[in-house]
Amino acid sequence: MLFSVAVLLSVAVLLSVAVLLGVAVPLGVAVLLCVALLLYAVSRWLLDPAVSSSPKA
Repeated sequence: MLFSVAVLLSVAVLLSVAVLLGVAVPLGVAVLLCVALLLYAVSRWLLDPAVSSSPKA
């Protein structure tokens, strides 16, 4: 009885961890990509005086 409960609990924990990882990893990658693009755009805007002084037509 106790053994089967322990097996069920461990399976449930493993499933929940797998689901959390399956959700967290793509989200983390998407957030990192967004932050990288944002930093790239800001650095381009700051380093390029032509862009900040005159808007493109």
